[in-house]
Amino acid sequence: MRSNGIILEDNSNMAIILVVIGLLALIVAILRFKSFKNREPMEDEYSKKIMQKTAAYSFYISLYLWLVVSYFSEDSGMDTQQVIGLGVVSMAIVFVISWIFVKLIGLRNE
Repeated sequence: MRSNGIILEDNSNMAIILVVIGLLALIVAILRFKSFKNREPMEDEYSKKIMQKTAAYSFYISLYLWLVVSYFSEDSGMDTQQVIGLGVVSMAIVFVISWIFVKLIGLRNE
């Protein structure tokens, strides 16, 4: 089956990525709902600092990621739309990994 240039049977990677993103969104929604139910603030100073540090790490990593994507996509037969999609999905993955990394090590010397 083919829909808008996407082969649906052979594209199980996209389904896996969508399921993982959906699960992460569900976890965040549950945690936010619990905070709301306990009358806790949605974001405190610590979580804002974590997001700021995560954004900084993922920004710098994404700059180099785009250089790598553009270098390797030059000679490949990938369409421009596919390259941009790959870059955006990679940026999201880098952000999630950065967030997990910052949450695990915490904020040091701050």
